[in-house]
Amino acid sequence: MCVCVASQTATANTEIYINQPYYYPNGFQVAVSPASAATVKQVSPFQLEVVHASGASGRLQVQITAK
Repeated sequence: MCVCVASQTATANTEIYINQPYYYPNGFQVAVSPASAATVKQVSPFQLEVVHASGASGRLQVQITAK
């Protein structure tokens, strides 16, 4: 499990490096807390992009868990 914590005062998207073929060969699940603060999309087998919601503020947690 990987937990990333970021400030919601970010002005650009956040990139998270993952090595899916090595660490998550059976896939993974992503949870964002609070759920309305951001969305996460996978842009490659090695990178996730966290898109911060407009107007969101406070602490943001992204949890990546192997399946």
